[in-house]
Amino acid sequence: MQVISQLITNSWTHGRPDGSQVQARVSACRDADQIRIRFEDDGVGIPVEYQEKVFEPIYTTAYAKGATGIGLHLVYNLVTHHMMGEISCSRSDMGGVLFDIRIPVGE
Repeated sequence: MQVISQLITNSWTHGRPDGSQVQARVSACRDADQIRIRFEDDGVGIPVEYQEKVFEPIYTTAYAKGATGIGLHLVYNLVTHHMMGEISCSRSDMGGVLFDIRIPVGE
């Protein structure tokens, strides 16, 4: 729940610089031996040159809005360390950002 909550907060904070509404979609399915969760929005997206940096601690482009740069780092740690999964960031078909999360499941 923390992961999804933080991704929603991130979309609200960064999705539209003008403050207009951002639409988000979350989907989940079991894919062989993993759970796959996709979070995507129709915001402005994350430029390719920043996509590799978004999971770094204290990295944000919105310090002026009060962002701390901790949110996506927390998401990364929860997914990769606590759930032993993987997370990636790319452009969504909706036009904004897409976070693809894969978490292994046991039998």
